[in-house]
Amino acid sequence: MYSIGPITTLQARNNLDGMHNAQTGNENATQVNESNNIHNSNPTLNRRIRSENSKKIIKAAIKVASLNMRGFGHNNPNHIQNKWKHVNQIMRDEKIAILLLQETHMNVECQNKVQILFERRLNILCSEDPESPTQKGGVAIVLNKCFIPTQGASTIKTDNIVGGRALLLTIKLNEHRNIKILAIYAPNDPSNNRDFWKELQKFFEQNPNKEPDLMAGDFNMVEDSLDRLPAHSDQENTTDALYNLKQLLGLEDGWRNTFPQKIAFTYLQSNGEVFTVTHQI
Repeated sequence: MYSIGPITTLQARNNLDGMHNAQTGNENATQVNESNNIHNSNPTLNRRIRSENSKKIIKAAIKVASLNMRGFGHNNPNHIQNKWKHVNQIMRDEKIAILLLQETHMNVECQNKVQILFERRLNILCSEDPESPTQKGGVAIVLNKCFIPTQGASTIKTDNIVGGRALLLTIKLNEHRNIKILAIYAPNDPSNNRDFWKELQKFFEQNPNKEPDLMAGDFNMVEDSLDRLPAHSDQENTTDALYNLKQLLGLEDGWRNTFPQKIAFTYLQSNGEVFTVTHQI
């Protein structure tokens, strides 16, 4: 399963319809007409300027998705179990600009091989597990070159905040717009999960200039009992730690805020008895 969420400009940030469109997989764009501030006594000139400026359409939202890979997959690019072919396909077919991946099980060598294979379309940034990079953990941020600029000085910067679990991307979309996206793969253990959010909070308290515009990934916990069947929340000290981080960063669960009573799930346990929403954007 993968989740869809929007990146919005300031003009569109509070547009719930726009958020809904992006959440359901429809591409959302806002047109910014630069002729709104025209003041000229010549009506003919005004009409010409408005006509020219009306053609300037600025993309105000790009599509972001999150996907747990559950492992690197087969090394052979022609093998049916090669998962990166699927990644490339869904980014192409769904017009996803930025895909956040968890459980990539990918070291630098694997990353280089995949990058060479999909060099034309994808730019792959990853953070490997420091202990067993090909056996557990790992996060990656994949950029679709059709929608995201990847060339030029200072276009892309990354901060490996927690190895294999938290990777921060800062990307320069244009001369006037930078965005920061935090890719997350939180620990399963409740106490480690709690400590993970606290570690992130400490990092951003010390580096307020790096606070992300968007945080997404596999949180391995739920805040709302609606997000688990049978319904119950996680431990309070764990949910409080995530809540405190979101308050610091000014972030909120976009999907749950848009659909406060809707029941849907991103993960099914192998026994088929437990459903949860552990992915958030």
